[in-house]
Amino acid sequence: MNSTQLTKRLCAIGCLVAAACLSTSAFAQNADVQAGAQLDPEPVAFSEEPELLFELRVPSFYPTDSSFDAFSDDDHYTGGMLGAGYDIGSFTVPGLRAYLLYVGGGADQSRFNGDLELSWTRNLFMAAADWGPELWGVFRPSARVGAGYALQALEVDTATSIKDDYAHDIVGLGSVGFEVSTPEKMFGGVQLSILGEFGYQAQTNATWDELEGGGNGGFETQEASLGDLNTNGVFWDLGIGLRVDL
Repeated sequence: MNSTQLTKRLCAIGCLVAAACLSTSAFAQNADVQAGAQLDPEPVAFSEEPELLFELRVPSFYPTDSSFDAFSDDDHYTGGMLGAGYDIGSFTVPGLRAYLLYVGGGADQSRFNGDLELSWTRNLFMAAADWGPELWGVFRPSARVGAGYALQALEVDTATSIKDDYAHDIVGLGSVGFEVSTPEKMFGGVQLSILGEFGYQAQTNATWDELEGGGNGGFETQEASLGDLNTNGVFWDLGIGLRVDL
């Protein structure tokens, strides 16, 4: 083999090696781009885009006051919660949401073969702030605080009269929760979510000291008092949510 042929073969081998290196480099760059696309969004991020937020939850409350036994044989009662909110992270703290909440619920009990029936309802109207990061764009752990107004109603129905009373109180809550959402681009600008929460709610005592009754057979009945009811205690809930990009 002469030197010219050796040189040609070395040049050919060099070209093949160079082509292989370029091909490997291009493949590696393409893989990096694809990997980057798969990892987006960032593992931990804070929402700064305006969103409308809607939620429907089913909470269970566990009052610690033994007086609650008059209304239920269970240690808790179940209600419903509606919430509407707005992501205010774009102009305040990233990841912060503001909510308006309504919570309703109650319990009924019948004693002495139906001669005494007790009906208790509670309606809460609250404003709340909720903060948390977005993990991989689909999971959001959060902390929530809220406060507002509570309206409670009590009706006592006996064989001879019906008496009722109302209590107006202040209520507050603190909780930790989670939200698991569909990927952001799956349904366009709408995301569906599964929600969960565990926390503690506190409220000023309801005082039932002006139970007023209607007439019975033409005779007026006197006002009655049943004392106080403390509804403080832990609660938890599960629900569904809807996020709408603006």
